[in-house]
Amino acid sequence: MNVSLLPLLPHSMPPSATRDLPVLPTVLSKLLALSPNQSGYFDRVAKIAALDPPLSIKLLRAVNSGASSPRTPVVDIASAVARLGP
Repeated sequence: MNVSLLPLLPHSMPPSATRDLPVLPTVLSKLLALSPNQSGYFDRVAKIAALDPPLSIKLLRAVNSGASSPRTPVVDIASAVARLGP
């Protein structure tokens, strides 16, 4: 699964404008209902997170931050979720 965030972002919106956008309550409740012990956990998390652009942005920022320091930028949600872990 390759869920890219780039087509979801309006190009006229500066990155700082998305910093404090809230996570949708339905997305949060779906994520909280998942168990890391279930098979396909990361795929489900990625699919749910892709439904919420603010959450997708936060995941991509976290995985591409200096603390994580990937060699190449992570640009898809599935890779970000897998790299960050449960």
